[in-house]
Amino acid sequence: MKTVRVVAAIIKATNEKGQPIIFATQRGYGELKGGWEFPGGKIEEGETPQEALKREIMEELDTEIAVGDLLDTIEYDYPTFHLSMDCFWAEIVKGDLVLKEHEAAKWLTKETLGSVAWLPADESLIDKIRRGMDNRMYQPDYDAAASVWIERDKVSAHMECAALKERIEAFIGAHNTCALATASKESVRNTPIEYNFVDGCFYFFSEGGLKFRGLKENKRVGIAIFESYGGFGQLHSLQVEGKALMVEPFSEEYLKLMEHKKIPLEAMKKLPQVMNLIKVVPETYDYLDSDLKTEGFGSRQHLEMSADR
Repeated sequence: MKTVRVVAAIIKATNEKGQPIIFATQRGYGELKGGWEFPGGKIEEGETPQEALKREIMEELDTEIAVGDLLDTIEYDYPTFHLSMDCFWAEIVKGDLVLKEHEAAKWLTKETLGSVAWLPADESLIDKIRRGMDNRMYQPDYDAAASVWIERDKVSAHMECAALKERIEAFIGAHNTCALATASKESVRNTPIEYNFVDGCFYFFSEGGLKFRGLKENKRVGIAIFESYGGFGQLHSLQVEGKALMVEPFSEEYLKLMEHKKIPLEAMKKLPQVMNLIKVVPETYDYLDSDLKTEGFGSRQHLEMSADR
């Protein structure tokens, strides 16, 4: 009997009630049409099972997944072929699970896993999936984690704003490179880049790059400046949140930054394409300095910048 090697994705998520759910699809073609299954397909020559699964889900559901652990390999004899199916836990990375080949789809809870007419090979997985759903669907308390430093800051010893601003600007001045984080709906970039800090704002000359996809959609950016980790007693870093603006080439502000960097005007004009100049206006600073404890302050200090600076 012919053996067909396939892969299947046990795509997991969490519903609005916090319950673990699994994605099931109804087959839309072939001799098994109408039966419910876990999406996937055949392994092509030269592919690993994980590579095949990612390709199949993209082709069938227009969705990118992250492939997790192998749940089981199912061996099952259908009337005309033997099925060998590697079944992996998976999670959605990007996409909306568009049905391009299936007739229907459902998200099923542990209690409703048995509510559809599974194909025999897929049905043999149900008990194992049901047992694994609870311990594989860990959901951290994101809100609690996000508020940890906010709550600690309420009881921390704070520096005076003017003194803190002076300390932060000294730290910025002692460095010249940061990580610039930009994000759009579809992508996130974190670019190591040289900065210039002039009149309280960060400036970045750049030929281009994928960071501009994020800047097109979302002017909110993050900046991180930090020193190498040397232990909890030697922490020195700065996180900045702010708004990005594009400076018009050869405007007064643009020329001012060129002069600051000592870039000759004629040299800039001879470049194949004009250099972009990104300006970031800081809105908040989070400064981490272990040495502040010796001065009687908390090691983490937060500073909000006023609109009029």
